[in-house]
Amino acid sequence: MINRIPLFESYNNQCLIIVDVQEPFKKWWIKNGKDNLPNDINDFCLNFNKVYQIWDDHDVDKPSYTFNNQISSLKKHYGVDHPSGEIQNYQDHFEGESLDKVIQMEKDKIMDPYIFLKKDGNYAVLVNGSHKWFFPTKELVNALNAIGEQIVLVGGAEGECLKDIEVLLRLLNKDFSVNNEYTYNAIDVDSDDIN
Repeated sequence: MINRIPLFESYNNQCLIIVDVQEPFKKWWIKNGKDNLPNDINDFCLNFNKVYQIWDDHDVDKPSYTFNNQISSLKKHYGVDHPSGEIQNYQDHFEGESLDKVIQMEKDKIMDPYIFLKKDGNYAVLVNGSHKWFFPTKELVNALNAIGEQIVLVGGAEGECLKDIEVLLRLLNKDFSVNNEYTYNAIDVDSDDIN
């Protein structure tokens, strides 16, 4: 099979967002048969004027790579630091209207995706998927909110961190698609490797 890179013109009105293509997740893209994923994505970046990288801060303090045409590197945090993925005490994270809303949703057993403002000025997104919660920074939310072009997503993991960003983009009413040629999943990873 021949891999074809689309012409630059086909991506003129789009920007690329790369999610969690970083060294701690390398084992997953290798298990997906995508040993050269960072290099392949770096080549794909040449088709876009604007490339954003979203990286997860579990076990690292900075992104592993800088990609071609990258204009911003944005930090996020998935889940919570409790194995169940639950927030143990809503008052630790929320106040005011956000606290009232999350308590009411819990009481009514409404688990639809929703974005909450946290006490610290950042956000919490109720994903209710593989990750129940996802914590984007205010910088990440502001940057995504400012994007006017259609978004192409790549990276991973499908159904996990990539889904977290998809949910956030839907909540922000952004137009996006996923290019599966440059994504990976964590399904084949031994259960003790999954965070």
